[in-house]
Amino acid sequence: MKKPTPAPLNFRPKVSVIVPVFNTAPYLRQCLDSLTGQTLRDIEIICVDDGSTDESPDILREYEARKPHLKALFHECNRGLAQTRKTGAACSNGDYVMFLDSDDEFFLPRL
Repeated sequence: MKKPTPAPLNFRPKVSVIVPVFNTAPYLRQCLDSLTGQTLRDIEIICVDDGSTDESPDILREYEARKPHLKALFHECNRGLAQTRKTGAACSNGDYVMFLDSDDEFFLPRL
């Protein structure tokens, strides 16, 4: 697993979103776009790839390079959903933690 980069000392996110990823390349960009497009700026997105064999790791590296509040972590082999969520939670810095599956999108309703 890639060692996570610590958050800058002056950044403490309000919300940490953990996204477990396993072979969801067809949906992953939509998921990440829905998260990175939020207006909330006090957010960190932690994606944990669980040994995917498709293009998911490449997509995560691409987004990590472009989005400073997104971290990508990688399990070398599949360890299961529970362990993947634990890995992400252990690296989170937010006051609140939420989970979003990598084949889902996150939308807040406009009031």
